[in-house]
Amino acid sequence: MAPVANVSVTGSGEAEGWTASGGAGYSAGYTLPNNSSLTKTVSGDFKLAARIDSMTNRYSGVETGLKCGDVKLYKTCDDSYNQKIVYNGNEYAEIAADKVKYLEISRTGNTVTLYAGTSLADVESFKVGEATVSGEAEVGAYASGDATTVSKLGMLKLSTEKSEPEAKLELTPGQRLTLDGESINVKVTADGSPVTEIWLYLDGQPLTSVRGLNITDTETVSIPVTFTTPENGTITAYCFDENLGKGEDTKSVAITQDVTPWTLTDIGADETDAKSYVLGTDDYTYKIGDSSNGQIGGTADRFAFLNQRFSGNTRLYARLRLQNAKQMGFVLRSDLKPDSPTYYFGASTVDGAVKYLLTRRDASGGDTETVYDATADINDKDKAFIVFEKKDGALNIYKSTNDANLYKVNTLIKSIDIPGIDDAYYMGFGAVSDGVNVPDAGWLGIETVGDTSAS
Repeated sequence: MAPVANVSVTGSGEAEGWTASGGAGYSAGYTLPNNSSLTKTVSGDFKLAARIDSMTNRYSGVETGLKCGDVKLYKTCDDSYNQKIVYNGNEYAEIAADKVKYLEISRTGNTVTLYAGTSLADVESFKVGEATVSGEAEVGAYASGDATTVSKLGMLKLSTEKSEPEAKLELTPGQRLTLDGESINVKVTADGSPVTEIWLYLDGQPLTSVRGLNITDTETVSIPVTFTTPENGTITAYCFDENLGKGEDTKSVAITQDVTPWTLTDIGADETDAKSYVLGTDDYTYKIGDSSNGQIGGTADRFAFLNQRFSGNTRLYARLRLQNAKQMGFVLRSDLKPDSPTYYFGASTVDGAVKYLLTRRDASGGDTETVYDATADINDKDKAFIVFEKKDGALNIYKSTNDANLYKVNTLIKSIDIPGIDDAYYMGFGAVSDGVNVPDAGWLGIETVGDTSAS
């Protein structure tokens, strides 16, 4: 690997390695008074990048940006002080200019490519344009105009060497992460140039970053993260070195709320499957996101299971809402294996219609049968107020008319025996969806049932 050829800055006041004009220099960042520049003459391939921390945005037509010969890429403002990204007089509007912090110009052969982005991680995702420049060229940063204010660049790097650092997310595919209190480990391997930055993105949007690193070999960096919304998503890690070389790695994740004492289990999932997630609200509603498109049925299940382990007799109360998903309802299981004895009551989409079905698989590996079609018993197909009771050797299904009467256990719909279920069992809520429509169970209640039958 060739030695790093990078223009850097030390000291204060003078931008060492650059040719300064018009009072440009360095003081806790690169300073560009109007009508000034920091340049260097380069022949051959290079990459030039800058982070614009502030600009003279109160003067229309004043430019702050990068140049290669006569080719210019800059930020400016119109007469209403709205920011714009401009390449040789042409406005670029594919990304909001006020969000753009990074500009980049790279040259390969005689082709110069210009980029603008929100970070080093995404800057090359937004190609502004191309131009042709032959031979030696003066490259660097500049500010135009006659105003008296100063633009400031937090970063200005010029590299003529290529390097390929590596970034590896230490996550398993589909790993479940909680909204807060998490840290993501990124293993970084340098390639002859020190790695200085790591960025984490979620679904193409910046999540957090770590700067000021100096990784010269292989090192694992633990990065604290906080999420705002439960969802299935994609985490991407980017690392950058002094040569502006980039490494990246991507993993699918599920981001979920901590809903202790409930546990979220992906029944029938393998390690590479996208995992489910859950969001709990103040009215004891649990939205269960699942992208399996599986089923609660057949000889083996594939679904998201919000559950607790119980013993003895237990009664669950909930309002069920299918929300255009595939299945949403109560589940009673002997264990967490996909083919275990399973009893389900809830809403299911069958041939485009919503039905409320009681199904069972009473032996491991056996087929699932429909015990009772309760569709006619449910007045409102969009939401059903149900009581699901495991009592001794029976499963009892009750309906209530509304949320006010939910905990009164009004009308018995069906009672069946439950072979295959022992005194200790798993009970809760199962959801199957396509990852878009998220069903929920609301007004949740749990009650230990004594010797007196529900009435």
